[in-house]
Amino acid sequence: MTENYRSVVQAVKAELNARGQRWETNCDAFQITGRVAWRLRPYGAVLLVKSPAQNGCNLSSGPHAGKRVGHDAIGFPDGWVDILISGGPPDNINGPTWDWHPSGPQSGLAPWDLDAGLAPAPAEEEDQEQPPAAPDQQLLTALVNGLAVQVSDLNAKHAVLSGRVEKVLLYLDRIERRVKGGVKGRAALNLHLSPDRLPEDP
Repeated sequence: MTENYRSVVQAVKAELNARGQRWETNCDAFQITGRVAWRLRPYGAVLLVKSPAQNGCNLSSGPHAGKRVGHDAIGFPDGWVDILISGGPPDNINGPTWDWHPSGPQSGLAPWDLDAGLAPAPAEEEDQEQPPAAPDQQLLTALVNGLAVQVSDLNAKHAVLSGRVEKVLLYLDRIERRVKGGVKGRAALNLHLSPDRLPEDP
């Protein structure tokens, strides 16, 4: 699993924040995890089963009611990934991340649509040789949003670099004008070694 879907985690949390979701319990954190697993189901995402002694969320509804699942991690056919920083109590930060752990096939429970009126029954295991289903529109939207953030960062870095290039060109122009004006000897050496100390043009 080489892809990084941190942008999907960010998008899901942002949507829940907009709805007024509170972050107080492990099952509150699972509201993010369950939705991320649902959106990434075309890639084999599953909910990780937890024992009563392990940290997790006891599902009270849906097709897996009564089961205990991971509240901050999901599984894939080739490993598992921690998707929340400080998920659940005591910090309840639930910060989006993508901490990948390649560890072989992960068995788990099929995700379901937490936003559907009626949760469908878990899908039967599909033939591994079948091609993966195409990602849904929500996943594509989340990925586009993530790319937009990266493009914005690149534009900001480009603006800084352009400003530095413009400053260097200005220095070179000033040196050229002074050399053409007859600056020689030690003054010319100073211009060559320390163009940033050039006196201002009259």
